[in-house]
Amino acid sequence: MGAPAIAVSLCGDTHFHTAAQVVKEVVLSDKEHPLPRNRLLNINVPDCPLEALEGWEITRLGARHRAEDMIKDTDPRGHAIYWIGPPGAKQDAGPGTDFYAIENNCVSLTPLQVDLTAHDSIATLTHWLSQTTEQKG
Repeated sequence: MGAPAIAVSLCGDTHFHTAAQVVKEVVLSDKEHPLPRNRLLNINVPDCPLEALEGWEITRLGARHRAEDMIKDTDPRGHAIYWIGPPGAKQDAGPGTDFYAIENNCVSLTPLQVDLTAHDSIATLTHWLSQTTEQKG
């Protein structure tokens, strides 16, 4: 919709001031040098004092193994509720990933896009569909 979008996560539960300062810097920088409006900016902030930050890195998303199973519980009224299980272990956490940046006390900035279309597969799938419809016809 043309509006800037930023998601911020503090990778812990202690140094909210650090995350607040990072967000403030990003927002002020965006006013001076606007980020592309067709992207989301995913920011992960290490849970450390501001002065312990080792820098900022542009990263890609790391990957985890499959999350653990859903957890079934009951709400106070006796209805079934389900919690998402704990996240799986890190699978792809090497240099260049958001995981790696956080482990090294760096702020991670990952540009994301909403369009999940595999554009490079459209031609292949179009060809596949034409072959499939020829066989049916």
